[in-house]
Amino acid sequence: MIIFNCIYAPQALLVRKFLRTVNTDEVINYMEIINKLTKNDVYSCEPSDIVVNSYIIKYLEKSIIEKGSKSFYYVLSNLDETIICNLQEHVNKMCNSIDEEITYNITVKGDIKNCNLNEYFQTINELILNEKA
Repeated sequence: MIIFNCIYAPQALLVRKFLRTVNTDEVINYMEIINKLTKNDVYSCEPSDIVVNSYIIKYLEKSIIEKGSKSFYYVLSNLDETIICNLQEHVNKMCNSIDEEITYNITVKGDIKNCNLNEYFQTINELILNEKA
């Protein structure tokens, strides 16, 4: 079984602190990918969403299909249902191709009243950090 955890917090520092406390095979952070691709560009141009999304899909394929990773943390830039739905659609296709079950969880900080997260995730946790994290 593959465990796919999403995390969302309005402040990047909270996300970084939280990720230091978890044990996982892979961490995928949209903003870090943008920064990495920008630094690797000859003209230091920020990549388009299409380029970033292609990078993420290739990374997921390599991690799930080739490396056999079973635990993921994906840092969401926002709680947009379209992003969550598309992400899960791609991950489901990859897991179906290797006959693996998948569980989706999310850890969030902040106001989620306007989000319909129950439709997409088996468990919803609140991001709580100890001061020492």
